[in-house]
Amino acid sequence: LKTWFDNVCLHVVPMVDPDGVSISQFGLSGIRSSELQATIQKAYQDDTAQGYTSYDFDTYLRRWKANARGVNLNQNFDAMFDQASGTSTLPSAEDYRGAYAASEPETKALTELYDSRVWRAVVNYHAQGRVIYWDIENNKMREHSRDLSNNLMLLTGYQKAIAGDGGGFKEYVQLCSRPAASVTIEVGLGTCPLPGSQMESIWAQNKFVPLMTMKWAYDKFVVNNDR
Repeated sequence: LKTWFDNVCLHVVPMVDPDGVSISQFGLSGIRSSELQATIQKAYQDDTAQGYTSYDFDTYLRRWKANARGVNLNQNFDAMFDQASGTSTLPSAEDYRGAYAASEPETKALTELYDSRVWRAVVNYHAQGRVIYWDIENNKMREHSRDLSNNLMLLTGYQKAIAGDGGGFKEYVQLCSRPAASVTIEVGLGTCPLPGSQMESIWAQNKFVPLMTMKWAYDKFVVNNDR
């Protein structure tokens, strides 16, 4: 461990979408801005009218997967943005990718963090599916991403898959001018928010992922000097 920490810097961003988490946990009261509250209420009306949801308002908010402006951040990055899966043209709980790529402050913050350093690997955590997404069309770091995903597959027991949609942070990392190996790990089974009863098994499968990623980066770039 000392060797890895002496040679590899580990950065952790614990929550990319704090507004979305607050909405899911606390409902409308989780957002203090009256303007954003109105945006959320309007999103519910529009999603209902367009057939994107049939839930009551409280259930709709518990399943919210966007920021408080109704933009799905996982579809908002400047990477194959036109191929992002969101189909709504209006703010939504899940189906709106935004007016343009990187329109949201959360997206910009994560992009600026990435662009400020030279990275070797990025692991993205989402919650829905027990799967590891590792590739995308025109992936500049395909072999490194495949190698990293193989190691994490053996560690977690999750299956590997190829993501076909654009607009995510993994895609940004793999397609930008200074790309790095990147995977998205989907934990748990069922739709979000996952039940707390799954936490013990999720932790058991994933607690060593940061260390495995550090070891991978050390072996690849320090020991083997693989560029």
